[in-house]
Amino acid sequence: MFWKYIEKISWFKVIHHFLGMKHKCLDMQIVYKGANVFGAEWSWDRYCCHAGPRCEIEVLGVEFNMEIYDYRHWNYAENRFYFDEEPELSWIGYKGYTEQDFWRDIEKTAEVHHLDEDYFCRCQAVFMEDKEEHTEEARKRNEEAYTEYKRKVAARVQAIDWNLVKYARVPGERKKRPVRRVKGNTIGVKEFRVEQKLPANLVISLLDLYDKDDNLLNRAGDYQ
Repeated sequence: MFWKYIEKISWFKVIHHFLGMKHKCLDMQIVYKGANVFGAEWSWDRYCCHAGPRCEIEVLGVEFNMEIYDYRHWNYAENRFYFDEEPELSWIGYKGYTEQDFWRDIEKTAEVHHLDEDYFCRCQAVFMEDKEEHTEEARKRNEEAYTEYKRKVAARVQAIDWNLVKYARVPGERKKRPVRRVKGNTIGVKEFRVEQKLPANLVISLLDLYDKDDNLLNRAGDYQ
């Protein structure tokens, strides 16, 4: 009866312009996940998209999550958040936004914020680098790399004796997660009270696998 009500817990609240700050959000959530008896984690992301402090506490599978973040994207080329008027490359082609629109908004940004004369040149360099990454040659290279990755993972899935696999760990963590073969290439990974059923290729790519004596059978880092 106790778990019947606990498992239904799901609440969240987002407060925009937190404490009057233009670009800040407070995101709060209480939800049942069933992953840990107890767990606590906090982090403070900086110099990236949606930067800010984040805290998670889990008790009997119920996760309390609070995060304050800046909802602007980070301009890695300029090492700062994007200005409100400043366009992002990903906008081009979205809802009729053209390259002409992009460069017009770049000029507007430079004028409004009195940016140095090299700003336009840096934007051109980033634009050309992005075009290089989306050429047919680059696409073929990425496809070849992904095909090789899938081949390597598939071969490893077949080589593992899943009857020997008893536990899994997230690389760098000590917590053990019981593992069992459900059917075919579907693997069950237990998290406190919830068992996730995942494809074997995903399991070996994300988790280190161990036998009952804690001997390492597969290292997830080999597939990164």
